[in-house]
Amino acid sequence: ELDENGMVDRDLFHRRAEAELGLAPGSADMLTEDFERHFPEACVPLPNLFGTLSALRARRLKLGIVTNGRELIQTRKIDRLGLRPYLDDVVISEVAGVGKPDARIFSLALSNLGVDASQAVFVGDRPDSDITGAFRSGLRTVWRRDPFWEEPADADWVIDDLSELVPLLMVVTRTDRTSVANP
Repeated sequence: ELDENGMVDRDLFHRRAEAELGLAPGSADMLTEDFERHFPEACVPLPNLFGTLSALRARRLKLGIVTNGRELIQTRKIDRLGLRPYLDDVVISEVAGVGKPDARIFSLALSNLGVDASQAVFVGDRPDSDITGAFRSGLRTVWRRDPFWEEPADADWVIDDLSELVPLLMVVTRTDRTSVANP
């Protein structure tokens, strides 16, 4: 609850935890430092991630990531997971100066990929920042179900597993050649 399923800034979360759990003074700073040092290396890919990305690349779809967070952490996560060979673009909120759900971050990614929003599909797991943000920006949306969140009303499609994307996007993108995703 203090973390709001990962939606709270890590430093704020650690300060909340220190106060709520009665941790020793200074614990929040130590937790934040430890998180920044070790979290990216602890990330693991979702099931079927690489098979899905390979299949989408084989179909010559443009692929990108739009992610909220600090550049250092997000860059290390992307590199740790080995995602760069599959991507045409990465937009990180700290670098962009704006984050999801703001339409400007989606517009930046679309511009970098050289496509119109009507040609793109955004895949995400957060109803508010991912799906609503992308939908309001004119993209079609795929929500990867997460039991923590209620299903968003504005998702065009809902999947449970990344492998479901390949057949779905093959129908959706018969003439389009772009897909923008979230890690």
